[in-house]
Amino acid sequence: MAILPFGSPPYKLGTGKVITSGTPGSILFVGASNDLQQDNANLFWDDSNNRLGVGGTPSSGSTFSLTSTPTINSGTAYGQYVTFSAKSSANSSASYRTIYTNASFGNNNNYTGELVGFDLQASNTRAITANSIFGARTLISQSTAAGTIQNAYGFYSDAQVSIAGGTISNNFGFYAKNPTISAGSLTTNYGLYIANQTAGSTNYSIYSTGGQNVLAGNTRIGSTANPTVTLDVAGNALFKNASDSTTAFQIQNAAGTSNLFIADTTNTRIGIGTASPTAKLHLPAGTTGVSTAPLKLISGPLMTAPEVGAIEFLTDAYYATITTGAARKTLAFLESPTFTGVVTIPTPFTIGAVSLTATGTELNYVVGVTSAIQTQLNAKAPLASPTFTGTLTAPTIVSTAVVRLKSYTVATLPAGTQGDTTFCTDLTTPTYMAVAVGGGAVVGKTFFDGTNWIT
Repeated sequence: MAILPFGSPPYKLGTGKVITSGTPGSILFVGASNDLQQDNANLFWDDSNNRLGVGGTPSSGSTFSLTSTPTINSGTAYGQYVTFSAKSSANSSASYRTIYTNASFGNNNNYTGELVGFDLQASNTRAITANSIFGARTLISQSTAAGTIQNAYGFYSDAQVSIAGGTISNNFGFYAKNPTISAGSLTTNYGLYIANQTAGSTNYSIYSTGGQNVLAGNTRIGSTANPTVTLDVAGNALFKNASDSTTAFQIQNAAGTSNLFIADTTNTRIGIGTASPTAKLHLPAGTTGVSTAPLKLISGPLMTAPEVGAIEFLTDAYYATITTGAARKTLAFLESPTFTGVVTIPTPFTIGAVSLTATGTELNYVVGVTSAIQTQLNAKAPLASPTFTGTLTAPTIVSTAVVRLKSYTVATLPAGTQGDTTFCTDLTTPTYMAVAVGGGAVVGKTFFDGTNWIT
């Protein structure tokens, strides 16, 4: 729409001048015919509310409104395009910002709403399928061969408290709100999605230089499948402490009061059910309850080739393989033992400090024993040159050969028990039934009558 000129040529515009055919709020511009024109549908100043609208009427609550409705079928359309070229006369340490916003509260009233420095929204308001919609997108480009960007930040977050007494209760460097679905559906929701990073010589999808990292819910590492437990690892796992510790790795009960598993990397020890392992593998004591044994093996087939140090269990036998010849040995049980078959005794065979042979006399003594040893001795023939200690109980002895008594001197005769018989080699004039007197040279029999040794 052309604006009619006012006054006589030359025409001059100035504050207070009246423009005919204009609309209050119109922003005039020179049209194609070099005349003043207005386009209130796309450029308008709402003076009563101090609002500027570009591409449409000013929006309520907004000082500046930019509306863009480009119609293209290929290429890129920009609702707002800003070109900023930073220059300096010499090497510069200045900071350059293409767009700068600073949102603040204008008075000391408390606010329960939101203060947003930069609010970006993108929406599909038509019954169509849109391939990709970005609420915000950044691109950092190095487009000359000789240039270098030391640090490229696709997104940089900072928070500052610059006055004493000021407080920020919670700072979220990045916050992904749970989507609001009031109707319709959302198939897969990614709070944070990071594509596979392979472009650099060293690639980190997530890199934290310190602090505490908290993940609530289930987490899977190593694949994109849904996790089924709190920590679900697909692939190999390596746990390495910055320095060795007696509590390098722990698994505790839900209350955190008992160690179910602990790894001591300082002393190279593993503890199960103990907080301070003192062996390479330290197991706790069992209890009288079922399923509380410290160690249990399941019966299974023995290895085809025995391995040195291996412990195996099959049916009713335990096996251990020794170093020499990698021979598998059966472990013997000594509680109420019962041996079947042929038991081979090695030669020599040692009882206490005495070494015996398989054919030695001592072993022959017990050949054929089927009852008490005393009974066996009673049934056996007299032994050659026997020596007994203590009291020997025997039946009536009938000798078909010479019986030899032990000799004493009168001074060395034992205390004696009535009926004891022996002989002395130093009797003096022995008299029948008289008390034995020593000091002589007569050899004679002596008998203990319960009080004295008599001749």
